[in-house]
Amino acid sequence: MRSMPSIRLLMWVLATVSLDRLAFSQGSPQTIIVPKAWNDVGLSDWATPLAHVNLRPGNFTEAELSKVPVYELYRSYPAYYPDREPAGYRQWLQSRKPELLINRAALRTKEDWTNAGQRVFREMYLPPPEPQQKLVDLVRSREALERAGVQPKPDGTIPPRWVVTPSGIRIAPAGCQACHSRVLADGTGVDGIPIVNDPGAVLPVWGGPSTWQSISKTRRHGCVENTSASLECHG
Repeated sequence: MRSMPSIRLLMWVLATVSLDRLAFSQGSPQTIIVPKAWNDVGLSDWATPLAHVNLRPGNFTEAELSKVPVYELYRSYPAYYPDREPAGYRQWLQSRKPELLINRAALRTKEDWTNAGQRVFREMYLPPPEPQQKLVDLVRSREALERAGVQPKPDGTIPPRWVVTPSGIRIAPAGCQACHSRVLADGTGVDGIPIVNDPGAVLPVWGGPSTWQSISKTRRHGCVENTSASLECHG
């Protein structure tokens, strides 16, 4: 069954991170042309016909998609492995006010759009699941994280994100960057590189039940725990 909120959220992200390329194709930052990311004409022949039946998979129509509310996203902040959190970080986080992940009204120049796309990629998260308290307890428990196989990156962070919302601070699974951010041996982070089966990659994982299964599958495909207590994948 198709999930309309999930697709609407996905299309919002794809449109946002690509606008820095498309919006300035006319050469003028004052005439930003926002492309329509989902339209009936473009989708009519987008999918390859299924074998033996010669029919293309269906998609939501523009009218259907327009009825789905856009999920409101707020800025998110790193979660740290227990005893790796900077001093005063929790107090600083509690002092933060909710801030939209992207404010299109404030984007005027190419640099604005580029920075917004980078922020969306780095801070994107999946809707915070419930119940929250169990997840908060998991993130703050070294023993629970060790049982789940979750290891910190060199900077002490782990994949979940703290999200400051109008209803309080929530913990949420990371988005694209959870699988597409490579940490090099010197600690430098590189955006966009897939890490699964990437030689030498430090593998960040989210400590939820579905991910525990993914960890096991990944280990069977050549990932081992190295001396720095992170997962290292080889082919």
